[in-house]
Amino acid sequence: MKLLHRLRLFQLNSLTVRLILFLLVALVPVGLIAVLQTRQVAIQASENAALSLLALTEQAARDERFAIEAAFSAAHALGAAAVLDISAPQECRQVLRNFLSQHVVYRTAALIPPSGRTVCSSSEMPADLTKRSDFASLIEAPRRLLDIQDPPDGQGGADREAVILSPVYWGNEFTGYIRLVLKMDSVVETTELFPDSGLVALATVTADGSVVAASVALDAVETELPSGANMFDVIETRKGTYPTVNAVGQPRIYAVKPVVSDVLYAVGVWDKKQTVASFNPTFLPLTSFALLMWVASLLVAIFAVHNLVIRHVRRLGREMRRFASDRTIPSDDSTAEMPMEMQEMSDSFRQMATSIIHDEAALEASVREKKLLLKEVHHRVKNNLQLISSIVNMQIRKSGDEDTKFALRRVQERVLSLATIHRDLYEADEMGLVNGGKLLHEIIEHAFTVGGAAERGIESRMSVEDVWLIPDQAVPLSLFAAEAATNALKYVGAVEGAPQWVEVRLERTDAHCCELEISNSVSNETPQDGTGLGAQLIKAFATQLGGEALAEKTSGTYQVAIRFDIKSPPEPTDY
Repeated sequence: MKLLHRLRLFQLNSLTVRLILFLLVALVPVGLIAVLQTRQVAIQASENAALSLLALTEQAARDERFAIEAAFSAAHALGAAAVLDISAPQECRQVLRNFLSQHVVYRTAALIPPSGRTVCSSSEMPADLTKRSDFASLIEAPRRLLDIQDPPDGQGGADREAVILSPVYWGNEFTGYIRLVLKMDSVVETTELFPDSGLVALATVTADGSVVAASVALDAVETELPSGANMFDVIETRKGTYPTVNAVGQPRIYAVKPVVSDVLYAVGVWDKKQTVASFNPTFLPLTSFALLMWVASLLVAIFAVHNLVIRHVRRLGREMRRFASDRTIPSDDSTAEMPMEMQEMSDSFRQMATSIIHDEAALEASVREKKLLLKEVHHRVKNNLQLISSIVNMQIRKSGDEDTKFALRRVQERVLSLATIHRDLYEADEMGLVNGGKLLHEIIEHAFTVGGAAERGIESRMSVEDVWLIPDQAVPLSLFAAEAATNALKYVGAVEGAPQWVEVRLERTDAHCCELEISNSVSNETPQDGTGLGAQLIKAFATQLGGEALAEKTSGTYQVAIRFDIKSPPEPTDY
């Protein structure tokens, strides 16, 4: 019961649910403001986090950046010196070799004119740019270029080499390229990583997508790339930071930062979960704080309303239900914690409950008195009817005419029927209803006794159900049954050799309908004519019952039947 009561408290039409819905709507503006402000903070925090990742990525690639920038600076300086000695190849070669002897990080250096073939080189194996597919664009639009190549056999070094091409100008005239080969293993000893920052891999990449150096093996770098993408796609289509998943479906944040303009890019691959956790130590989205604030405000408001109103309303409701069930009036102590308004409601309820109890006591006393008076009335009416029956009986004994005796006996039977009804009303617990089945059984038994059914050898059959009727129906029903039974005994007969019988049946055909049938056996002889008074009375009583008497004679049987609706007792407001 308690569980069902608690479930009812959360129905849509309950005070609790309506207050919650109202508070939800009332606090929506506060929640929206908090969400908007938090969203701005989240956007700013996201931008700061992106900038931080780019800065960390650039910082992690500082060794490669310094080496490549130094190489371009050296190539620019060599270009100026080599152009001065281009007319003297031996002196030009000596300048390049002196430079290499002082800078061991470079393996070779060469001066390549616009023709594409080396005219001055520190190596015995001159370079040839004409074999490049982009040679024509390099000559038409000179630009800095960085390539990656494997070291030649016998040169040593496990890491690949960086090839620097830097354009050389004499005044405003393009005179060729300085080509430097940088030994990456000699300049990049370690790649500094940031512990617990979420950095998974770091790679420095040329403009065409070639990896210059990486913090992990090249195969591992390919695994960390987005599915279906290569390194050129990463640096060409994305600049800045963007989240996605790697080739094996792990969440990653990619940070692409140009470290040497249009030449070298740093690509950092960060673990998304660890990186977000490092920038958001609570591991919760920033918008969740606004939601938590909204929920907290809602809970505080609900708690306040529940503590001040709802629980007292429920308590008052329980006291009302208890009063309705067993008339228990609550004590004054139960209102000590209530607000003033609720105390006034509770006091009014106690006053109303006390007044109801007093009124009910007075009403019960009045009803008890009226029941006693009504019983006394029925008792007196029954006694008076029995007195009339006795007077009629005395007149019967003094009368000498048989027809007069018969007529007086019929009157006496009708009077006794009425007396029986008033006796049942006097003895009944329910003053407004009479057991029609019991009443009918007594009246029929009396009719059979008076009519001498046993002495005449008449077989009586009765099938009577209990049917509760109001007095306005019980009286005409009993009189109808008495007249019909008397007529049946009067005209009962039988064919030769067959028994004589009278049958009475009373049953409910449904919840609101009842049927009475009285039938008797008849002979083939034509019955003697009667006065017709019994038939008239039967018809009149049927009309009072609200039905119609139907008489039917078949071979050896005569039957009188009536079907009527059972009326309900009048409501108290009808009086």
